[in-house]
Amino acid sequence: MGIIYSAFRKLFPGKTEEVKLEKRLMNEKIWEEISEDLEKVKRNIAVLSSNDASMKKNVNKFPFLKEVTEHFSQVLYDLSMQMYILFEGLDGRSIANMTNILSTYNEFRDCASLWAAFSHYNSKTSLKNLSVNEKIMIELTKEPRCKARLKELFK
Repeated sequence: MGIIYSAFRKLFPGKTEEVKLEKRLMNEKIWEEISEDLEKVKRNIAVLSSNDASMKKNVNKFPFLKEVTEHFSQVLYDLSMQMYILFEGLDGRSIANMTNILSTYNEFRDCASLWAAFSHYNSKTSLKNLSVNEKIMIELTKEPRCKARLKELFK
């Protein structure tokens, strides 16, 4: 989780990159909207990666990990969806399918797949073939329960 968060922060190291995202999403308040979640992610990753003796002895790390995955998956889901819906040429079916895919990732807290989706959409300026894009997004997940749900949704 720390690696994904670190990669996310590297994309937005300063105000210039943050403003670019605001303009791309046409949402000047995006950082306000996600800052609370990002702060919780940052704080919990710091606890999990600390060299504190009690953490090394594995006092229950689960609550910290749970909070990180919940908040970070929500941020990545929100940003991915906002980026996706701004691509030209999308129809209702494509938006519904991508909502189902990304919502499934979010439901199962599949941060790796949400990160891959966000990274993919962040690097694109257009989507040429929507059905290929959907297939790629469906195949991203490695999480077995997530895979099963997507298989159910997209027979």
